[in-house]
Amino acid sequence: MPRKNPFEGLPVYLQPKLRLFLSADLVGSTAFKQGPGYPLEIDTDRRITPLGPHWLEPITSFYSDFSAEFAEQWRLFQEMAAEAPRWPTGTAPEFWKGIGDELVFVKDVRDPKEVAGSVWAWMLALQKYRTKLREKQPSLDIKSTAWIAGFPINNSEVVFDLGLPDRDIATDDARLSHFQKLEDFYDPKADRTKFVRDFIGTSVDTGFRLATKSTPRRMTASIEVVLMITSTPPPDQKFGPIRIFFDGFEQLKGVLGGKPYPVFWIDMFQTDSERALIDLEDRL
Repeated sequence: MPRKNPFEGLPVYLQPKLRLFLSADLVGSTAFKQGPGYPLEIDTDRRITPLGPHWLEPITSFYSDFSAEFAEQWRLFQEMAAEAPRWPTGTAPEFWKGIGDELVFVKDVRDPKEVAGSVWAWMLALQKYRTKLREKQPSLDIKSTAWIAGFPINNSEVVFDLGLPDRDIATDDARLSHFQKLEDFYDPKADRTKFVRDFIGTSVDTGFRLATKSTPRRMTASIEVVLMITSTPPPDQKFGPIRIFFDGFEQLKGVLGGKPYPVFWIDMFQTDSERALIDLEDRL
């Protein structure tokens, strides 16, 4: 007899769940934008490409091209997982938001294998996008961070109206308003295009603090992500072992009340040429 879900009957937004957050951030974009502005010469073939500052096309293409690459790697991972026994994938990752030149995706997870699989697909997308980026814009690179947050105790999802709120239904009770908006957002008949969803909380803040430790080579990962990856063997040979390093304990501003946090990172340099260089670096 299947075990009864103790949270059955609770609203969706009050049911406990884990969410995986994956951040991709362009490196060198600030300096890149400070270069020469509009073209000094008129393009004779009247293309629309030169319209705007020189950095507009490379930066905006990051949003679309990387998202498309991640979607493709996720699709390929799903195909592989369908052939692997007892390998869940869960729901597909979703775009959460853009923060300047940073893209953040989020995924509900119910099994450590979903975390490992998502990170494998994410790493492949990063590696393939980096190769294309270096060919087009050698001065730019990409770095990444992965973390997990539990809801709804230490973290919460919040919903805002996209437009100005209706004064007639406004309330001075912030908590009541918060849950009413969540109720409206999760209504099966709701038009979600009218809402903006966000995530706040201690683990979300920790993730963004960890992001300050990331580099193109080092994808910083929260301890929860590391635990789930290391407890999950690769489902297929093409998803090789994920190289994880421990960098010691560091104080992260506002995290754990000032107590040191364990900093782990995933090695993103996997090609033979990259491996030769970083092996030499590690020896030094």
